[in-house]
Amino acid sequence: MTRWALAEPARWTLLYGTPVQGDAAPAETTNAAGTRVTRRVLEIAADAAWEGGDQAREGVDQAREGGAPAEDAPALAPAVRELLTQTLAEFDVDAAPETAVRAITVWSGLVGVLSAHLFGQLGADAVALGEDVLRPQIEVLADVIAPR
Repeated sequence: MTRWALAEPARWTLLYGTPVQGDAAPAETTNAAGTRVTRRVLEIAADAAWEGGDQAREGVDQAREGGAPAEDAPALAPAVRELLTQTLAEFDVDAAPETAVRAITVWSGLVGVLSAHLFGQLGADAVALGEDVLRPQIEVLADVIAPR
């Protein structure tokens, strides 16, 4: 994704740039394609949670059942928990809402990091470094889902 964004900044901007106010793309033709990457990030986060061992699986099951989530889990308001549960079900991803929060945070961070770079918000010196300046930021984001 990073290489594609750097090679295709105009296309990146079309997909992830500031939307035109009042313009709404037709959901029937854009939702499936527009959520493909988000779904994949959710799947990666779910896989990481399941691969974390028995404690991670127990934490996922407890959180899903409304029990006490893991100690390092983000606090979720009931309405947020419900929305995330519905989203995970729609995407057919077996994960706890807390896992979804991590995935969405990483996805939002990745879009932000790439956009800041492509739109020159990190400065000309950072832009000149290309992927080298992006790599450590992306590694930090990846650690949110699967700490090294």
